[in-house]
Amino acid sequence: MPHLSRIPGVLSTGDVLQWLSGNATKSLDILAQYWQFLPQPNNPKSGDYGFSKSDMRRFGADEGRRVYKALENAADRKIKIRIVQHSGFAPDFDQESADLAAGRPNVENATVLFEDWWGSGVVHAKVWISDKKDVYIGSANNDWKSLTQVKELGIYFAGCPHIAKTVEVYFQNLWTLSTLNSTFYTKQAWDTQWQVSRKVPCWSHFLQPKERCRGGVKRISGLIYEETRGILKIFLEQCCWFRGSSRAHPARPPRSVAMAQCRHHLLLMVIAAPRQARAMGKPLLSS
Repeated sequence: MPHLSRIPGVLSTGDVLQWLSGNATKSLDILAQYWQFLPQPNNPKSGDYGFSKSDMRRFGADEGRRVYKALENAADRKIKIRIVQHSGFAPDFDQESADLAAGRPNVENATVLFEDWWGSGVVHAKVWISDKKDVYIGSANNDWKSLTQVKELGIYFAGCPHIAKTVEVYFQNLWTLSTLNSTFYTKQAWDTQWQVSRKVPCWSHFLQPKERCRGGVKRISGLIYEETRGILKIFLEQCCWFRGSSRAHPARPPRSVAMAQCRHHLLLMVIAAPRQARAMGKPLLSS
């Protein structure tokens, strides 16, 4: 497959993640399924094994290194970084996030195992929230292959604290969930639709009201939810013609972007990776 050229007027996912990390001044909250920003061509257990350094550069693996370095720089600037994640996958699981937190008290990791609460499932969201005003929401994992080899789609909001506050509710729910002991906060409920017994949090609507406990998880406002849903609907309807900028993560969003006021709820960017398609014989796929 030939290399895919950059789409005019569209930032890559790697550009946006570096921009969010580089411009954070106070906080950075991240939801992630797993971490594989750093290639491992020398690890026999890795899918990268056997490729040369030049191969990895040609595949675009350096993009993952750049994003991870931007995160390290943010951590070294004492930015408060909170990470909610699944336990990850072999061979390194959550090693990259653990290394990021090592020796840095301003970096906190929380692993949420949905199987402890619902019997199955994983944290599958990919969200970055910088300074409670800049947000990325997309399909790309924290994986160099998602940045350069896999077709992904995402959006980011710049200078939109109202939207960030909405998204932050979901992050905070999962952060709170990670602090609770599932043994004390789960019950068995009968699913009348599927005729099965389910393990659920004790505040679940699968339970009768009198059986529910008062959980530590805040419910998102219905009005805010509907407003955000409407914004995303407009985006999907207009994304085919919306223009942004292809320049790399500047200190502020490029002026070539229509710098809409956040109160008008206009989306600032659609992000499309990859920068190049796979250029090797065997496939490199994101988990």
